[in-house]
Amino acid sequence: MVDWENRDYYLTCDDIVDKPIKVAVRNDKGVAKGGGIGGYDHWEMKVQRTTQGSLPRLGDVTAVLFYCSPQPSNFFMQELRVYRTHDGSEIGRMSTFDTPELPPQYQPKSLMIKDGRLAADVKFYGPEDSRADGPSILRHVTWTWEDGRFVTHGAGGDSEARGRVDLSRQRITVNGLGPLELGMSRDEAAKAIGVPIPGKLSRRICTDFSVEGGPEGLLLRFASDRLVAIYVVRPAMKISTL
Repeated sequence: MVDWENRDYYLTCDDIVDKPIKVAVRNDKGVAKGGGIGGYDHWEMKVQRTTQGSLPRLGDVTAVLFYCSPQPSNFFMQELRVYRTHDGSEIGRMSTFDTPELPPQYQPKSLMIKDGRLAADVKFYGPEDSRADGPSILRHVTWTWEDGRFVTHGAGGDSEARGRVDLSRQRITVNGLGPLELGMSRDEAAKAIGVPIPGKLSRRICTDFSVEGGPEGLLLRFASDRLVAIYVVRPAMKISTL
């Protein structure tokens, strides 16, 4: 049985270097030193998440998400690779995202293998985002194994990649919340934020809905299929007003 938090890996710190170097990971952490690390003193590494499942044409696999912080620096990179579960041999890695802004950030807890795909939520930087505040555009990205490589779906602007709006970063106004405007239908509201608003209308005049994926404690109230109010209740702590 492979111990994914205690083994040697070959990594590039998300293409900081072209040739993968050996990193000994013990208790889910490791340090890379010596030549071949791109002019840095060392890399601080850790395993952020592992997930297992079955993929078409590959069988049982394990995906491992790595965190890499080159030192000295004030940034970090992430690298996602897939291995055969039974022996730990590497199958391939997810290519670096081609973005004009800063590198996007995987949301570790979202990494999973489901419905024949590897999937994760990834936050991308928008034109007005800064490194200090972090990325704000949340997208659900998936990968499939095709023609001997992993193909990325959902990282661009296609229908599968509708940008999810991080509502915890938006401010409530008298007119709504971010792209949400009072008077929208539930379908219009879901399209505006790029994420479903699940649930069934009850027989009551008003129905409160939470947003799939949060933020927890944010409630959207609909009456006759129109957004009429926005509520913030515990445990939500980070939603501001104008």
